[in-house]
Amino acid sequence: MAFKKITGKRIRFIRQDSNKKKQFRTKWQKPRGMHSKIRLRKKGHPVLPNIGYGSKKIKSTIVYINNLQDLKKINNNEVIISSKLSARKKLIVLEDILKRNIKIINIKNPEKFKSDLLEAFNKRKTENKNKNTKRTQKKDELKTKEEPKKEETK
Repeated sequence: MAFKKITGKRIRFIRQDSNKKKQFRTKWQKPRGMHSKIRLRKKGHPVLPNIGYGSKKIKSTIVYINNLQDLKKINNNEVIISSKLSARKKLIVLEDILKRNIKIINIKNPEKFKSDLLEAFNKRKTENKNKNTKRTQKKDELKTKEEPKKEETK
């Protein structure tokens, strides 16, 4: 099941006249006016919150993973890895999830995702090594050029 299908479309219930008056926040308050079109549920006006607008029951079983401790709380087999996690922490969490055979909703192919992360890490490591070697070479060259100049000035 796709995550968007599970969560469904959410309707924002806003307070009556919140767009007209600044002191009325958008937070929901039930309209109590005698001639209020929203209270009377007139067509073409904002809707009142009803039980049918609630989120699906499946959504309540999904667990958001922000760290390894959240994995210990899992009872069911569906999780969502938080997008706020860094790539390194995602990799650690992902390995643990794959060991336990838990379904990840927001990653379609976890094995491919894991291999892509490892490739990116290795590529970054090699690039950093190359940069460091170039820096040291430049420093050595500058030192060798400066040494003869010092001798000439004396």
